[in-house]
Amino acid sequence: PRNFAAHLKVLRRQRVIPLRGIGAHLQSRRVMRPAIVITFDDGYADNFTQAAPLLQASRLPATIFVATAHLDTPREFWWDDVERLLLLPKKLPEILTLNIRGQAVTWELGAASEYSERDVATYQTWNVLSADTPTPRHQLYRDLHACLQPLDSDSRQVVLHNLRQWAGLSPEGRVTHRAATSAQIQANAANPLIEIGAHTVNHPALARLPEAAQRNEMRRSKIMLEALTGRPVTSFSYPYGLPQDYSAQTAAIAREVGFALACANFEGRVTTYADWFQLPRYIVRNWTREVFEAQLRRWAGGQ
Repeated sequence: PRNFAAHLKVLRRQRVIPLRGIGAHLQSRRVMRPAIVITFDDGYADNFTQAAPLLQASRLPATIFVATAHLDTPREFWWDDVERLLLLPKKLPEILTLNIRGQAVTWELGAASEYSERDVATYQTWNVLSADTPTPRHQLYRDLHACLQPLDSDSRQVVLHNLRQWAGLSPEGRVTHRAATSAQIQANAANPLIEIGAHTVNHPALARLPEAAQRNEMRRSKIMLEALTGRPVTSFSYPYGLPQDYSAQTAAIAREVGFALACANFEGRVTTYADWFQLPRYIVRNWTREVFEAQLRRWAGGQ
């Protein structure tokens, strides 16, 4: 929150517009004045408890994309759950064997079965998109991420259940990492600075699903969020959002079910002739103000 507040001080000197404001520019094909749009994916509770008040104080708009199956649950998103199991200080068994799609897969942690507070501090900025893999625990995280992402929700929960039993942890996640509640979304429904967008129900890589299942994921999330907010939900974000995670068919379905635009997760600026259904975005990390300002200058220069 402290760094986000610092980022907002920087952004107040820029032209920040709502995501839906892009539509008018794209429709007219007018050359757009430089502008910035703020978005959040997944629908974490802290988007509403911490980010929204800071946005309100700065009078800056943002869009929050919500994966609806996680609303009102004590569970963490699966990628956070794996982090909780592997990358927090805890001694784990040296050998892990899981059944994934009918095949037994085994990993040996060896000395990495120990993980200390110092390890947590040393690698706190690491994530699965980082270029390095500093320890066997991080390699196991990468391996499990690759195994779990393609699974359907039910199959993934079975693997996570077995992982928790192996690690000796309960299914109840950290309060700091939980998804939003329905009440939080309803409380922000009338806020003119906060737009609620859809992010599917179960957060699947849509390109891996049949057409009917893709449509079901998008339509159900849209209907539920419209019922909660009492407003049309016209913006969508593809889960994971890399080019391999959605397809031309996915984009066509998004248009068909009633979305006006969709955001992807590859770097780039939105230009006059951008594809409405794969708008590029830049990921912002937990950077200091100085680092954020430098990144903003780089992005503005198209680098």
